[in-house]
Amino acid sequence: MEIEDKNIKETYSDFNNTEISKDRSYFIDKAVKVEFLVNIFLSNILGISEPNKSKSFGDTTQSLSFMAKVTLLNDLDFIDNDVKAKLELFASIRNKFAHLFTADSYDTAISSSKFKELRKVYNHLKNPNENDAFNKHVYVEQLIKDVEQSLENIIDLLQEKIVNKASNAAKLKIAERFHNLLIFDPRFISSRHYLNILHDKATKEISERIGDENLMSLSAL
Repeated sequence: MEIEDKNIKETYSDFNNTEISKDRSYFIDKAVKVEFLVNIFLSNILGISEPNKSKSFGDTTQSLSFMAKVTLLNDLDFIDNDVKAKLELFASIRNKFAHLFTADSYDTAISSSKFKELRKVYNHLKNPNENDAFNKHVYVEQLIKDVEQSLENIIDLLQEKIVNKASNAAKLKIAERFHNLLIFDPRFISSRHYLNILHDKATKEISERIGDENLMSLSAL
């Protein structure tokens, strides 16, 4: 007998006696961690120091949906369209587990249309079992691994951008100090002329050594 056919007391009894679903608890735990990291990433990118207190990434009704955050990462070129598609699949399974009581396993949480999408993405996986429930479990496990890998890739990209930003800022600061020293301090007028001569000689010598007449200016920082 389906839940719809039962009376209220029977439905409540079934609900009250239901054990915690392993698939649901495992996947929801992963989803919470993924969204937490996405919040951290976007806050870092957008310069928001306290994401939990922000309207966009906090826990109020004004906060952005998970897919809105994923779209932002895609727009900002931190993930490509393939990763975005996998995160959409990930979010759809998370929503089923979070909002549908009868979704107590990967088999019941994944609709036939989503299963087709998963098969299309992971058709390279050779499963010896023809059972759909088994294959759904295999695909979801791979999906979770891919989502976690995409988060690691974002961390690497963020670190690279932070290093580049700091490096460029340091270079700019040095260049400004050097420029001010030569231009605005009369004691270094003659030094400026001397440095220009050294620059020209060094550029010519290095160009001859590497055979590149179009060598970028040595003064570029």
